[in-house]
Amino acid sequence: MNFFRRTQSQGKRRQIIKRQRPQTKERSIRKIKKPNGKYRRRFGKVVSQIWVYVILTFMGAAILSSVFFLAYFRVQQIQISREDIRIDGATLGHFLSSSYAGKNIFLISKNEITQKVTQAFPEINTLRVQKKYPNTLVIHVSTFPVSFRWSCERTSKSFTIEGDVEKEVTSELYYINSAGLITIPTESEKNAFLIYEKSPCPEVIKRRDQILPASVIDEITKSKNLLESVIGKKIVRAGYYRDGDEIHLIADDETSFWIDFENPFQDQINKLKAAIEMDATLLGAMEHVDLRITGKIFYKPKP
Repeated sequence: MNFFRRTQSQGKRRQIIKRQRPQTKERSIRKIKKPNGKYRRRFGKVVSQIWVYVILTFMGAAILSSVFFLAYFRVQQIQISREDIRIDGATLGHFLSSSYAGKNIFLISKNEITQKVTQAFPEINTLRVQKKYPNTLVIHVSTFPVSFRWSCERTSKSFTIEGDVEKEVTSELYYINSAGLITIPTESEKNAFLIYEKSPCPEVIKRRDQILPASVIDEITKSKNLLESVIGKKIVRAGYYRDGDEIHLIADDETSFWIDFENPFQDQINKLKAAIEMDATLLGAMEHVDLRITGKIFYKPKP
């Protein structure tokens, strides 16, 4: 009986094993098949996305090409907005038209316009470019103001009937802006501060010529203002000596103050300020006050 029972139990185990084996195979088959389906679906999605990107890229390129190459966006008008009479609108407009008329407004660089215009017209101080779509450029410009009148001497020679040589000296008057260039004055600038150049005029002088460096213009202006604040008098004119790089600032009482630009003008004027605090007679009638020597002041009273 015992042997039979064992045999029966073993048979049951075999049956269980036989029943379980097909289930194990099906599960293993399913596990293998499922990943293959997922990979295929993912691959299909990637391919479809690539096609969408390709189509969108071609559509974007077509739109951009139509924008950049259509005649609708080519520059047809250039407007000049000026603030003073020194801007020659016709000349500036012709210059801009020859460079940018007919070009696509999207491809025009504002920085390029600024660089080109300021090189061709150095009297321009500020320039702003405005694009009015679809086809108009508006240029807003202003120029450097007049800093002072500038006078120089021109000597000419002639012969008399007796054969003697006669020299004739004439003065020429021009206007210089804060950049040191010959310019045109406005009505309110015609009586600007006068500087007399103590050297002959250049052979040819024309508008936009660089007469003095901008740094010298700045030194003259600042030294004039500082000296007026120290002496309490108005500086009415000045003589400039190019070779010695010095300026003679002349007050309304005809006292001439000599300043050397090879040394800081602030030190020279502050030296005068300290001396006036100790001796106020320096503010009296003088022919000249020489501030050029470091640590010293030389002056000559009027007779």
